[in-house]
This record gives sequence, structure tokens and C-alpha cells, in this order.
Amino acid sequence: MPPLKDLSGEKFGRLVVIGRSARFNNSGAFWFCQCACGNLTCTNGRHMRSGRSKSCGCRMDEHGNRNEQHGEARTRLYGIYKGIKTRCTNRARKSANYYAEKGISISLEWSTFAAFREWSFANGYTDGMTIHRIDSGDGYTPANCKWLPKSEHMAEDARKSWDKFKSDHTATRRTKWGGILKGGSSSVF
Repeated sequence: MPPLKDLSGEKFGRLVVIGRSARFNNSGAFWFCQCACGNLTCTNGRHMRSGRSKSCGCRMDEHGNRNEQHGEARTRLYGIYKGIKTRCTNRARKSANYYAEKGISISLEWSTFAAFREWSFANGYTDGMTIHRIDSGDGYTPANCKWLPKSEHMAEDARKSWDKFKSDHTATRRTKWGGILKGGSSSVF
């Protein structure tokens, strides 16, 4: 293992390294730092060098968490919205062949969570409801989506699956049984 580089005196973002801590783990050595805001903190050296750690955490307090601009990141509705966006855009997911690769997309009208939330509450969303695409071949758009209780959503999906199964297999059954019943075989079983 190469000798540990002394980071004392170096500056990383708002942090100035004061000295090395005795703390060490698999990701490297920890360093005592003074933040520009005046706080003292102990930070992983690798995180400082990579840019992952730039302050004691005061930037989050000053600017807020950029991932929670609307303050609803931990709500059920935001989880649904995030799930829709991920299914429609992330081709690395296992479900990509059901959504992104089939051209199922999310409407530009819902490019922000605020717009999706506004539509949702205007169209009957309450906790316990699930979003349902009326035409499963089309994307997530205000005209193609509605909120349903989970039990109704499951019943609707089951009905659609049964209808598809029947239509896909009707021709096959007619051909197969038609040949058997016209004497193609002396026994049905």
C-alpha cells in the first residue's frame, strides 16, 4: 500500500484540512477539517478528493436539499411519479422491455412533479389509489391515465389479460380442434 499523503493545509470546497484523524476504514483515512462556516468536522479523504464532500453539511442547510425542491420526496405520490419516470426512461431496468423499449413514455405535461401532483389531485388521487393507463399501449398522459383503487386496478388488468389470451388463442384452438373433430384423429384423448 502506498504511503498516506498528508492532506494538511489543503482546501476541498469549503473544507480546509487541519490534520489526520485516527479513524480509518476500507474507504480510506479520515481527516479533521474546518469548514468556511466555522464548524469542525471529520471527513473521509477519498470523499474530499473526489468532490463528494465539500462542506460540513452547512451547504444543505443554506440551500436546502436540491433533491427535495417540492418538499414531498418521501410521499407516496412522489414515489409513484418517480416510478413512472424510471420505468419510461431507464433502459437498464429489468422492466425496460415492458415500458421504455416499447415506447411507453411520460407526457411532457408531467415533466415536473408539481404538474403531475396538480393533475393527480384534480383527478381523484388519494392514498391507496394506483395510477392506471386506460390503453396499455399508450404512455402516461393525462388523457390516458386515471386513478383507481388497487382492487379495481387489478380486476381491470386481469380482464384485459383474459381478453388478450382469448383473442390470441381463438384461432389456434379452432384449427387444432377442427382437425381432430373432422376425423384427423380417431380419439380426442
